[in-house]
Amino acid sequence: MPDFELPKLEEKILKFWKDRKIFERSLENRKHGRRFVFFEGPPYANGRPGMHHFFGRAIKDLFLRYKTMRGYLVERKAGWDTHGLPIEIEAEKRLGIKSKSDIEKIGVGAFNQKARESIWEYKEEWERFTHRIGFWLDLKHPYVTYEAKYIETLWWIMSQIAKRKLLYKGYKVLPWCPRCGTALASHEVAQGYEDVTETSVYVKFKLRSGQKIGKTVVDDKTYILAWTTTPWTLPGNVALAVGKNIEYVTVEVGEKSSGVKRDAEFEQGKFDKGTYILAKEIAKKEQGKFDDLVVWSQTKEIYQKFIERKVSLEKIVKSLKTVKGSDLVGLEYEPLFDIPHLQTKTAYRVYPADFVTTDEGTGIVHTAVMYGEDDYGLGTKFGLPKHHTVDEQGKFRDEVKEFKGQFVKDAENGIVEYLKNRSTLFRTEAYTHSYPFCWRCKSPLIYYARDSWFVAMSKLRKQLVKNNNKINWMPAHLKHGRFGEFIKEARDWAISRERYWGAPLPVWKCGDCEELLVIGSLEELEKYRYPSSNTFYILRHGLSEKDSVSGGQSITSGKLAKDKYDLRSEGIDQIEKAAQKLKEVGGVDLIYSSPFLRTRQSANIVAEKFGLRVHVDDRLKELDHGSICEGREHSSLDKLACLPSGTKPMLDTKYDDGESWRNVKRRMFSILKELNQKNDNKKILLVGHGDPLWILESLVQNLSDEETIAKRDMLYTTWGGFKKIELKNYPYNESGEVDMHRPYVDDIELKCSKCSGKMARVKDVLDVWFDSGAMPYAQWHYPFENKKRFSDSFPADFIAEGIDQTRGWFYTLLAVSTLLGKKAPYKNVVSYSHVLDEKGKKMSKSVGNVTDPWEVIEKFGVDAARWYFYTVNDPADPKLFSVADVGKKLNGFIMTIMNSLRFFDLYAKPVDARKKPSAKTAKIIDNWILSRLNSLVATVSAGLDKYDLSGTARLIESFVIDDLSNWWLRRSRQRFQRPKNDTELKQSLLFLKYLLTEASKLLAPFTPFLAEHIYKRLDNHKESVHIENWPKSKKKLINLELEKEMSELRIVVAEALAQRKAEGIRVRQPLASITLGRERKFEVGLEDLMLTELNVKKVLFVSGQKELVVLNKTLTPELIQEGYAREIVRQIQDMRKETKYKIDDKIYAAWESDNSEIIEAVGKHGKEIAEDTLLKEFGRGHNPKEKFDMEKEFELAPQAKIWLGIRKPGF
Repeated sequence: MPDFELPKLEEKILKFWKDRKIFERSLENRKHGRRFVFFEGPPYANGRPGMHHFFGRAIKDLFLRYKTMRGYLVERKAGWDTHGLPIEIEAEKRLGIKSKSDIEKIGVGAFNQKARESIWEYKEEWERFTHRIGFWLDLKHPYVTYEAKYIETLWWIMSQIAKRKLLYKGYKVLPWCPRCGTALASHEVAQGYEDVTETSVYVKFKLRSGQKIGKTVVDDKTYILAWTTTPWTLPGNVALAVGKNIEYVTVEVGEKSSGVKRDAEFEQGKFDKGTYILAKEIAKKEQGKFDDLVVWSQTKEIYQKFIERKVSLEKIVKSLKTVKGSDLVGLEYEPLFDIPHLQTKTAYRVYPADFVTTDEGTGIVHTAVMYGEDDYGLGTKFGLPKHHTVDEQGKFRDEVKEFKGQFVKDAENGIVEYLKNRSTLFRTEAYTHSYPFCWRCKSPLIYYARDSWFVAMSKLRKQLVKNNNKINWMPAHLKHGRFGEFIKEARDWAISRERYWGAPLPVWKCGDCEELLVIGSLEELEKYRYPSSNTFYILRHGLSEKDSVSGGQSITSGKLAKDKYDLRSEGIDQIEKAAQKLKEVGGVDLIYSSPFLRTRQSANIVAEKFGLRVHVDDRLKELDHGSICEGREHSSLDKLACLPSGTKPMLDTKYDDGESWRNVKRRMFSILKELNQKNDNKKILLVGHGDPLWILESLVQNLSDEETIAKRDMLYTTWGGFKKIELKNYPYNESGEVDMHRPYVDDIELKCSKCSGKMARVKDVLDVWFDSGAMPYAQWHYPFENKKRFSDSFPADFIAEGIDQTRGWFYTLLAVSTLLGKKAPYKNVVSYSHVLDEKGKKMSKSVGNVTDPWEVIEKFGVDAARWYFYTVNDPADPKLFSVADVGKKLNGFIMTIMNSLRFFDLYAKPVDARKKPSAKTAKIIDNWILSRLNSLVATVSAGLDKYDLSGTARLIESFVIDDLSNWWLRRSRQRFQRPKNDTELKQSLLFLKYLLTEASKLLAPFTPFLAEHIYKRLDNHKESVHIENWPKSKKKLINLELEKEMSELRIVVAEALAQRKAEGIRVRQPLASITLGRERKFEVGLEDLMLTELNVKKVLFVSGQKELVVLNKTLTPELIQEGYAREIVRQIQDMRKETKYKIDDKIYAAWESDNSEIIEAVGKHGKEIAEDTLLKEFGRGHNPKEKFDMEKEFELAPQAKIWLGIRKPGF
């Protein structure tokens, strides 16, 4: 076997899979099997794949290959996410713009075109990556979320949601991204939290004097203390909230207070004079935020007693004046900022609220109605002013004079200074908390009141929980933990986005009566169209002088400059008959013709019959077939004569220097659209040519490119033939393709069924997470087609994505299916954790700690990286990724099994052992390894059925390294190296082949390249391991008692070897005996195995012995000599390897020594040494003139040297 380079080997196997269509055949072989359904979570192709993508795809591929080998039909439809902010942000970068106003300036159409162009930037790299890592996925037929059919299904789902009364428009406080100018849903917000340390403030709200708290009259220095972590909301403050039943204390700082600030000539204190109001529970917290205020408000005497611990904080608080929250309700206070729009009768008062707690802060909540959910609810309840002090870009409006135009988060330090200068700041505090950032642009979010469209998920909480209860989660704790808790408190889904590149919200609103209509299909656009449509007819010119019938020769004529062909008499008759038929169906109002002579003549015949004028338009001209083909004769039956031989007809195929059908489609649609917009209720005739009219007809039938080509002959109009066509009320782009995006869909007007007024679409688009959540339905264009395909593919048996998708795709999949009244959309889900750098930090380009997966693949190979991820820890645990650790997997596990294969290759060639593998054996160690193998198959199968990949991978690794290589193969070497005869060697090789073949099948889902290499190297009867069946565990071969005995024996061996090492006794040195502290003896075969492994002459069993193992370390001269002989054997074998002799080369060896013990040892054991090392002759004597391939002198013991020389025959 040549040197093993895994990356190069993988490349060869990839080519083999491709050439032999192994993936396709693995599906074909199981086409009658039970389906195992997999949903692929769609990635974006506008960014490069990373190590985390490698990890996720390796997990998916493992279970899909496993289920295929178990006999299931496992289709794997790829998918692409193509909408939303990730695409829009990339488009903005390419256009050099940064805001929504910039987008509006260049136009939605131009922006969305750039967005569409950016989608596929790295598509080829993604496909190459997927192919290279061995992830078998159907990339030829993916679902793509921007395609019209996909979006039509999204519309259908939205219409179903509306029919169930779960769609509504509301005005709420929502997470808002000022950078992107749109609201985000709760599941999106959950993905973008980061721990940040910011300045929180405690603010002094000054009560207006003269009011009463109970019987106490408020003076001009009474303050209510409130805390906020968002100082930017303070200009919008309109109320303070208290708990009616919460107890509050008034802390008076006066002249006698030990901590009062005094005049300059006196000691400087801590607090201004005045009365401070806060919750009692907060005030009495030891080492809290206000214990200093409470204590320093006391006299020096009490303060001193507190210091001396003679009085407690709790006792001091008890002495303070206490009031109920209800006593504070209605109190007025002075505004912090002068905002005229907020100065109403209800503003700047204290109100009761259930959401107030004493867990943190002061027990009094600052309320800015427009910037908090609870705040907004309180404002609605008490009629507080609802007015924004901040615009949609997150900047203060002009009325906040001190900070106008500043971004709110940037203004916070200035707000703190403002409060300080006005003596309304009590104190600041650094506060570390989890703050939401936009999951795509990374800008800080703000909570912002505005209108949005919502889906009422809160009404479906019970059904969400019910569906979730039927899902098997890996790891299990997610079911009722992170995921379960989230859906139990599911919030209404803010599903609309005030953006541009996304699936449009299918809601139309009447401009007269404000009636709403939710559209569920393209056909409904036609059903409710406004105004009524025109009627179009197409007519192909009559037979002309260039045309021939009955398969004769026709002439290509597509260049107007060379046009010279009149209608034949037959052609005139054809058109006159067509004109008569047109009259019978009601005639026409307008006639438009191609500029070619044959079409103008045809149009004039019809025009004369109806007394109309012919309008000539170049857009109706014939297809330009190119200069080479112009004037060429061809069979009239060959409609593709001008395409180069062997060219596959496609709409984008260009005819030489002429044009493509795609270009024809654009110009034909252009005139059709223009005429439809300019006219109303007209009958319009278009006179043209075969190809352009065929393309136009396919366009109005909304056929795909493939369908257009396939139906060419069916749709092709004969000479003088005419047809009625209908341009439906669909959104078409400039190319004549149905395009449901903005701005085309915005142009669609509908008729109000209530008042017959004009309805226009609400301009919002759908949350991009709705796209992927709907993929079980939209990937099949359900319910418009593929109903059986859908029913066969729902729900998924298995999905797998990262832990962040618990509040992303995992949630939206469940949400959409629950909204449709269906069961859980997936049965089993594997959620895996993040791939971090080796220090545990998130990989980031800016930090420079990103590992390029291509570098890992090219250096160590895909399977080494796959095995690393499978075995390093559980999928749910974070991966501290280390490239060096991947190398360790290559040099460890992978090289171990490769060395086992090399061992087989080494001995298999001389004796044809490439036959069917055999498990027949009579040896106890063979029976043991068979038992271990079949136990392994059973355990791994059970584990994979439960989606336990790390546990099963580690079991395989242990079997290969510990059981197969380090124990069975090492203890069986003699059967291969010195077999009794060829029969024994052949039987041993067939047995090893069986073990390696079964191992390759077990490895096939985990390391598909390595498994394929092993399987093919063994010349098995099937072409690929990946069209093999999964191995079955043979119960009759499992001997648990033998496995237990062998396990105990190996413990004994390990202990004995450890004692040898501690005493410095080499294993090649035989010992007289070993005594075991156990009653029961091992079976004879196992006992012999132990004696051979430990190089001990006999074993004794003493039940009363405390120690498990006691070695007899006494060395007799005979034992020493035998040890020398074994060491000489090892040295000769090493020399054979170094000189690269073949395993069966018979060689000559010579030795020399002046040590009497060595001389005696070789004398006694020379024959044995020669047999063990395949020597023809082993003679004594060192002749310096004699040439050897290799010579070596070494010590067998102190003062005991020996010289050895080896050579091949012929010297």
